[in-house]
Amino acid sequence: MNLSPLEKQRRADETEGLLNELRIQGKRSYWDRRYDELGGRMPAEALADGDEDAVRELIAAQYRRSEQAVDRLRQDPEFVAWLEERRSEVALRHPA
Repeated sequence: MNLSPLEKQRRADETEGLLNELRIQGKRSYWDRRYDELGGRMPAEALADGDEDAVRELIAAQYRRSEQAVDRLRQDPEFVAWLEERRSEVALRHPA
């Protein structure tokens, strides 16, 4: 893929934004973990090596796994009941 310098920077910024969205407070970030999918590299290393497509696929796979987990939970009646109970508790403590 032959991208202009401006398009390369735009894609790099977009990829970094996606990785930042996946970051969980207090947890190890996506930036400082090594992944088999990236040949044992960290995302920043893979990006520096020009392997942006692999990083983007890693991000897309994480989103797919998250969506699959949500779908499983939505079909779990015990979890749904717990969530409804929790939602009611929060509403009582913090009325609108």
